Amino acid sequence: MKPEKKLIMKKTALSVLLLVSLNAMSQDLLDSLSNPRFTMDDSLGRRLADLAGTSVELKIIDKQIEAAKYEWQTNRASLLNNLSANFNLNENNINVSNLATNVFYPRYNFGLNLPLGNFITKPAQSKKARAQYQGTVVLKELTTRDLRQQILTAYQDYSMYRTQLLVQEEVIRDEAESFDAMQQKFRNNTITIETFTAASRKLNETLVQRITILRNVNVARYQLEALIGMRLEDALAQIRSQRRR
Repeated sequence: MKPEKKLIMKKTALSVLLLVSLNAMSQDLLDSLSNPRFTMDDSLGRRLADLAGTSVELKIIDKQIEAAKYEWQTNRASLLNNLSANFNLNENNINVSNLATNVFYPRYNFGLNLPLGNFITKPAQSKKARAQYQGTVVLKELTTRDLRQQILTAYQDYSMYRTQLLVQEEVIRDEAESFDAMQQKFRNNTITIETFTAASRKLNETLVQRITILRNVNVARYQLEALIGMRLEDALAQIRSQRRR
């Protein structure tokens, strides 16, 4: 057998295997989508939502919590800032030469000065700082919950568009095969130009739809990555690493 003929037969066999494999994948996808028990629920989305704490937004709130806590602690101790004391000792009580020397009483004076207004303003300021700290903690809880919800929604969008893309690729493959058959019939003058043009137009429409879906996949991916604060590949690698532990 000539080498050229062997090469042709090899390429033909590979093409057949590839076609069978694609048809099997296509059938598996269609079977999964047509199954009434098919859902878009995926534990991976919840795993990604667990990475919400890595977002820049929550890191900023963490700094706000830290600052509010310091402010609260500072206000609690600020009552002592205006506390002043004085102490006086009579020199004559130190330099007593004999018992006949007149000793002044009291021997020393001690005074403590604290503005009475501080008992009202300082506790109020401390309560205000404490309320701001607690409010920032609650804000983080609400933001985390909202961010988790956004991540779950973004992942659902990303999964939906990826599934649509897989289905659309199957549609394109079918339309391409149909167009090839129409093209051959048109060459053999067995169909009209209108029929051939309609087949060509239908194939082009499926290709345009693929571009739209592919754009949606990319946008959903960008939104998901913005929410989790890292590339999707890095997030998936981190999840896989956690599963091994």
